[in-house]
Amino acid sequence: NCSEQGPRAQPDTTALDALREQLSQANEKIAKTKQKLTVANEKEDGLYAKLVTSLLAQIEIGKKFRSEQTQLKNANEKISVLTRALEQ
Repeated sequence: NCSEQGPRAQPDTTALDALREQLSQANEKIAKTKQKLTVANEKEDGLYAKLVTSLLAQIEIGKKFRSEQTQLKNANEKISVLTRALEQ
């Protein structure tokens, strides 16, 4: 009978081929997403480094500012002492 498949008949792989294509497309999307994630992580690392650098600079400026304030206060106190001494 011609309608029956013999042992040498080729199986229909249409459905399997379609699934393979979907898997390939999904893998491509995953690869692109991983690439985007890597870029985003690199940007985040760069921003974090800038933030830390900025905070360290701000701390240093604060230290210098307080030091200058102290020096100015000391200078003002010396001026006051000298002014009082001259007034006597």
